[in-house]
Amino acid sequence: MSETEPIRVTYTFEFADLAAISASAAKDPKVKRHNLKVSLPFLIGTLAVGGAFLIFFVLVVTNLISMNRTWLAIGDGLFGASMFVGLLTLLSFFFKKTRMKSAFSLQPIANQAITNCLSNDGVSSDLAKMRGTYDWLSIARLDTTPDHLLLFISPLQALVFPRRAFASTEAFAAAIEFAKARTQPPPA
Repeated sequence: MSETEPIRVTYTFEFADLAAISASAAKDPKVKRHNLKVSLPFLIGTLAVGGAFLIFFVLVVTNLISMNRTWLAIGDGLFGASMFVGLLTLLSFFFKKTRMKSAFSLQPIANQAITNCLSNDGVSSDLAKMRGTYDWLSIARLDTTPDHLLLFISPLQALVFPRRAFASTEAFAAAIEFAKARTQPPPA
């Protein structure tokens, strides 16, 4: 594959592609600030559970020493409340991937054929009735995973080149090198 020959791949956009974009975008400092806002309720729930367990333990020990049933009732109430908050927190964490999959199915590009092309002029993407063309200066960030080449055009949007779309692992590696050579500044 020569440097002047365009690299063209056609593939079906799958959930794995969206997950790769999401995981890679989370590395971006601009996106991390957003993730902190999203994960704050999880952190508060975890701290509430930990604090309630600590208070429950102290109240049980106090009850064993003083044999006062009031403290035990307060401890039982706190323990029940902390378990409820903990259960809600764990359920929201467990269903995050399920929510992401259901949101994926609503996307217009879900399970659609996409043709992406790398050329010396830039990157293009064709999808049903849409076409996007970007010069190399428009690529904000390049990221690679073992299964994807991701060219970010914004903190959350990327053009995906999945390894499965290439004829071989060598062709995938050549595409990565082709893109890296055009997105990284030349050495001084």
